[in-house]
Amino acid sequence: MSALAAEIVELCRACVVGDVARVGELVKKHPPIVNATDSEGFSPLLLATSYNMVGVVRVLIASKAAINQFDLAHKCSPLLLAAQCGHTEIATLLLAANASANTRLDHVSPLILASKKGHAEIVEALVEARANVNFVAASGMTALYAASREGFGDVVEVLLSHGGGECVEQDKDSYTPLLIAAYVFLRVCVCECVCVCVCVCVLSLIHI
Repeated sequence: MSALAAEIVELCRACVVGDVARVGELVKKHPPIVNATDSEGFSPLLLATSYNMVGVVRVLIASKAAINQFDLAHKCSPLLLAAQCGHTEIATLLLAANASANTRLDHVSPLILASKKGHAEIVEALVEARANVNFVAASGMTALYAASREGFGDVVEVLLSHGGGECVEQDKDSYTPLLIAAYVFLRVCVCECVCVCVCVCVLSLIHI
């Protein structure tokens, strides 16, 4: 292994464990390695994002890391990963560094991923960065569908307040976001009612 290759390996390891000082030293010594990849095709920025190493991400961005760089298999980008994992601070840093709010992976956007997971703060940051609120994935999914299906009311509210809902066509199962949200709401109410009934029955038995 060459000296440079060894330093790339060391850099990737430092990103994973959050060694901010060592990351800074390595990218200062050899600036081009900031966008190198490990044996699995992941860049330092992707690795730091994956492990939610905010300090390392700051250093890499300051060292001109490629913000929108996908892994070599083209399966993930830093913003897509942050959106799905709920790494709010990192997502905010990436967007501030001009990461594309509309980057796509298999026709899925960061906004859909964040909406599906209920990461309201990231959803808010993405729409403020002009993410396409009504983007339709190949599966027919939109951010509003995703949030409605999972019952994330706060996310639905954010999307609707930013123009979500222009695409209200039925999905392949003939459901609209409103029908999905209504179903989720009723399901929650039924569960709550069952819990209340059980508690009442238990209390009644105690007092017998």
